[in-house]
Amino acid sequence: MRFVVPSAVSLLFVVLPILTVPSSSASLPPGVAACEAPAPPAAATIEARTCAELLPLREAVWRAWFAGDSAAFRRVVPDELVSIDVAEATWRDREAQVAASLAFAARGGTLRALRFPRNVVQRYGDVAILYSTYALELSVDGAVRERRGCVTEVFVRRGGRWVHTGWHVDAGTG
Repeated sequence: MRFVVPSAVSLLFVVLPILTVPSSSASLPPGVAACEAPAPPAAATIEARTCAELLPLREAVWRAWFAGDSAAFRRVVPDELVSIDVAEATWRDREAQVAASLAFAARGGTLRALRFPRNVVQRYGDVAILYSTYALELSVDGAVRERRGCVTEVFVRRGGRWVHTGWHVDAGTG
């Protein structure tokens, strides 16, 4: 059986700690912030506050996907989603991602662990781009598989809340 690691994903209510690799903020250009836990104080920069809002949302999307929780996934992923996934020949919209998520869960696939070791955000008004590395552990067909890579995710602020409008997941360097 061929196994393809799906892209972004799941809104479970169990949230694993978000681990970050500290990076020197001095090495980042103005308007770019390294996202590091814990959440920044209210007086923090707009980028730091954006990180505090986006990191839990992003993790919820990944967890919802891997859990096959289409209702939770649809709450934060809009109709116009564009996603590019590792080893996929075609790009996916929201409904294609929902179908892939449900298929993964139907095969008994489960997410055992999820980490985002490094996170950097750029914010342009109501648009934020989150660059991250990821490491995950899946159980599929009785076998445990680990995957690492990089992901670029796009969020748009609408009606006072962030929605996850797109991502590009790549393997290898996470």
